[in-house]
Amino acid sequence: MIERKFYNPLFKDVVELNNIGKFSNDMSELVNNPLLSDVTFEVGPECLLIHAHKVILCQRSQYFYRMFVSSGMRESIEQNPIIKKPDIDSETFLKVLLFIYSGRVHLSQSSTKDPLNVLAAADEMQISELKQICVEHIKQYIDTTSALNLLDQAYCYNCLDLVQCCLEFIKNQTKEVLQSDHLPYISRDTLFQLLDSEYLACDEVNVFRCMIRWGIDQLYQKKKEQVIDDEITPLDQEQLELLKKRESVPVRPPLTDVQSDECTSWEEEEIDNPPVLKRENSVFSNKKYMSVMTSFIRGADVSLNEVAHHLVEEDKIMLRGVLSDLLPLVRYPLMSSYELTDAVEPFQLLPDWLLLEAYRHMSAPERSIGSKRAQKRKGLSDIKTGMFDGSTILSEQHKQTIVKWYQGDGITKKKWVMQYKGTKDGFKARIFHELCDNKGPTMTICRTTEGYVFGGYNSQQWTSKNCWQAASDTFIFSLVNPYNDGTRKMKVKNPQRAIYNHESFGPTFGGGGISYFDPYDIYIDSSMTRGHTNVGNAYSTFRGGFRSDEAQKSLAGSLNAWTLNEIEVFVLG
Repeated sequence: MIERKFYNPLFKDVVELNNIGKFSNDMSELVNNPLLSDVTFEVGPECLLIHAHKVILCQRSQYFYRMFVSSGMRESIEQNPIIKKPDIDSETFLKVLLFIYSGRVHLSQSSTKDPLNVLAAADEMQISELKQICVEHIKQYIDTTSALNLLDQAYCYNCLDLVQCCLEFIKNQTKEVLQSDHLPYISRDTLFQLLDSEYLACDEVNVFRCMIRWGIDQLYQKKKEQVIDDEITPLDQEQLELLKKRESVPVRPPLTDVQSDECTSWEEEEIDNPPVLKRENSVFSNKKYMSVMTSFIRGADVSLNEVAHHLVEEDKIMLRGVLSDLLPLVRYPLMSSYELTDAVEPFQLLPDWLLLEAYRHMSAPERSIGSKRAQKRKGLSDIKTGMFDGSTILSEQHKQTIVKWYQGDGITKKKWVMQYKGTKDGFKARIFHELCDNKGPTMTICRTTEGYVFGGYNSQQWTSKNCWQAASDTFIFSLVNPYNDGTRKMKVKNPQRAIYNHESFGPTFGGGGISYFDPYDIYIDSSMTRGHTNVGNAYSTFRGGFRSDEAQKSLAGSLNAWTLNEIEVFVLG
């Protein structure tokens, strides 16, 4: 890191007043503005020209400071250089440029593709603040279909915070995540870290299955490359005659005009003209078995024994080479003898010492204490609590905090089971009532688009009767708040107005403090995405007094100018 420190005596003994919003808006007007521009970027495949200013780029990015000031590179010598950025699309580059100039960035809420593109560009240009903003935005989109892809990207760009969030999610949803279509596409390094981690909360035979799925897809890619190489490499007459004698197979004439076709997906691709060296008994050339292997790759419940049966000796040898460094990461001693003999051994992948270790552990487990492969993964032990499974809002620490908060109610032997999730079931109060009414005690968790997390515990049950409900043991809470005050639990102080039920409302806590018409402490409207927070009515506050600006902003950053991007309701099961 290059430090550039300047001292200005005018800044001593003064109070800071600012108009940062106006400044940010004014600076954004300079984005792609040719006025006084002294550097041009040629961006994306369309080679769009984008204007910029060296002094601003240097101040905001070490990457550009080194390029224009301290490196002696061509760009630091030329007066108005043109810098080519063909690998960054123009929309992404302009978003990064807007952040450099104004401190603002616009990220899509419909998918992770846009924030991941910005993250990649921010990583290349060494803009750590923008990277962290992207990471915080991406966290809220971790689910069973995206977790592996996001973990892959997190490792790629060294976003350790995002890595941890993905691993925590995978620990709670291991079975569903490992069945994801994205598994075959993660990098070898990511799969290595995953198999070596303590976060896989499943039986080891399923870990082995995960590795085999990835390996077979890699094997297919290698086979496909061989086919392409054979098709595009002409053979001379002597080679053709030699192959004809050795293999007794039909010979094609040398290729003179090779056309490159667009690659298709693995299940769609059919090679009409197989190369002469292609083995007809290989699983990849036998159409009868292709559907089985395709289903297996996609995560279908095809038995490992059946998959191994379809692989010929050559396939198994190649698969062993593909997985050589990954094979020792599976904890074979934790498998049953049936799993070893029926699911693992048919692939003929494991060296003798690994199999011997597994069978010795079965006969004398006390002798395997020093082996990591003989130890259960910690994730498997942690997940046995079964608390808040499926949550994409709660971290493991938050789960433990909530469990401690309700311990005094004598209900800790039961598990919190997800009953309603906005992104899964639909953001409508009607759906919430259909799924959650008359189900007993519930825990509601809300997350805003800004990342603030709050909610409440209803010790009674939700109904659609449009009435107040008394309760002395309910509470509301804040897990992530605008003041960075940490987790806060707020007890009910007016039990007669602890809960409000209404057929058109979502979960609603407190209200009617001094005046009957005072806003509720937490109110979720019929859309299940909007509402208001006015803490201090029926519940205690942790910031300011009732009706104070601090209290109204304490949960979600404002009284009512917030939007939820996720809401989860758990019942005791």
